[in-house]
Amino acid sequence: MTNIQKKLDNYITAEMAYWDFSGVIRIVQKGAVLYETSRGYANIAFGIKNTMQTRFVVASVTKQFTAFAIMILYDKGLLALEEKANRYLPADMQLPSDITVHQLLTHTSGLHNNYNFEDDFYVGEDRKPYNKKQFFTNWIVREPIKKSGEYFDYNNSNYNLLAWIMESVSGQTYNAFLQEHIFSKLGMNDTIFDNGQDILLNKASNYIHDYGVLIRVPCWEGLFSKTVRGAANRL
Repeated sequence: MTNIQKKLDNYITAEMAYWDFSGVIRIVQKGAVLYETSRGYANIAFGIKNTMQTRFVVASVTKQFTAFAIMILYDKGLLALEEKANRYLPADMQLPSDITVHQLLTHTSGLHNNYNFEDDFYVGEDRKPYNKKQFFTNWIVREPIKKSGEYFDYNNSNYNLLAWIMESVSGQTYNAFLQEHIFSKLGMNDTIFDNGQDILLNKASNYIHDYGVLIRVPCWEGLFSKTVRGAANRL
């Protein structure tokens, strides 16, 4: 172990004493792995520990891949960022007319934010079988909370809509588009879309602390990656 590796090991080990960390760490410099370690469990019930081959759901990190996909379509001249979002959405999934693609990207659409505790979204809707049209009707097309373009509100619905725009414009599924235009181009061979149903090798179970008690996360859909590189929301 080199001097810098020893320093990294000492620093990370000390930090881990303060945090209940479960996952993997890999530090790469100029293509060479300087340090890597795996901690905690991929599945607590069966006592399966994380390894460097464990794959993790990366939740909202997916948003950057959704934005990446939109910018690929922009570079290809297939959409304009300042154009109204409705131009690129299906005819039966239309928003208030003044919302632009750029406002969805920057969380300034003013749309109702359904991902909140008041609506019990996470303990109700998020556990049901997913239907795109029902999701759009029940949770997105509501009275906007703000005028578009004037207020920042981190809202997952913006990125649901961007994913649907990407699918509508490209004619591909979210999974197929990212695989062809991003993952394969960048050599991200261990990153894939998780639909919540397929059996995926080396996938870690998801856990959260609920008032100090470790429990299973009820529902997660999105990308998952062996190395934490990937990313979005349910489509």
